[in-house]
Amino acid sequence: MQTYVYQNYISNLQHAFEKRLDDISAQFNFELGSEFEVAICEILSSFLPNKFGICRGFAVNAEGATAGDDIIIYDKERFPTLRTITNRAFDKKDMVPIEAICAYIEAKHTLDANSFIKAVEQVQAVKQLCSQREPVSFYQVDPHVECTTPAPPTVLHWPKYRNPVFGMILSRYSAGGDGKSRATSPGDVEAFLREQLNCMKPSPYLPDLIVAGSDNYLSPAHLKEDGQTLPSLHYIPEVTTGYQVLEKPGIAFGAALAQLAGAIDWVRLGRMPWIRIVNDARFPESQET
Repeated sequence: MQTYVYQNYISNLQHAFEKRLDDISAQFNFELGSEFEVAICEILSSFLPNKFGICRGFAVNAEGATAGDDIIIYDKERFPTLRTITNRAFDKKDMVPIEAICAYIEAKHTLDANSFIKAVEQVQAVKQLCSQREPVSFYQVDPHVECTTPAPPTVLHWPKYRNPVFGMILSRYSAGGDGKSRATSPGDVEAFLREQLNCMKPSPYLPDLIVAGSDNYLSPAHLKEDGQTLPSLHYIPEVTTGYQVLEKPGIAFGAALAQLAGAIDWVRLGRMPWIRIVNDARFPESQET
């Protein structure tokens, strides 16, 4: 049996994830959809560091435009949500400013051809909306102090800015090669994923990770000059050449959670438009009606 760093951390994470799903499934009917999202929120809240807030809801910009309808991971140490829901009420949906968002997750109990397309579109919409926020430069360490030093050109596997939104699709089960029936093997899932890749349209806002059950996932990759394919934590339009279809029996969930943790650890968010917010209160006549 293959071993992994930190005392088989990936496989232990996989085991903990699946056990938690089994425990929660005794209380909820995951086939209804929203209960599965609540279960994933519960799992993420126990796994991620306390600085990250977890909620179900929508990304929203200052003008009120929204995107997404699933799980949002945000920096709760520095940013508020807009509905100020308390007590980890995952059954209720919140609204999160785009400036606060670290990751967006589309949670699907079963991924098939129809839900795959819709999930990709939802992730794209959130990432595109969040692209309106002020970029945080590569070496910027304080959100209120500007830094214009460019990133070194040799760093291919990191985003151009420090505040990308990590977009993820996470499903407990996957369809097989026909795109409808539940897959019967990892190879069947791989056939489904490769077919969906052929249908995906190019976009700078594609998902950073797609997990199709406990054995398979898609991870972005880039080509080095020597032709070697290397994985990366983020989908980076400038250098990503496509996705690797990875068959990892029994550890896909663990690997996905580790990639999620690594990706949002990279994130350094910018700032809320507090001056604009305060001025709106001080000078309400300046607001458009």
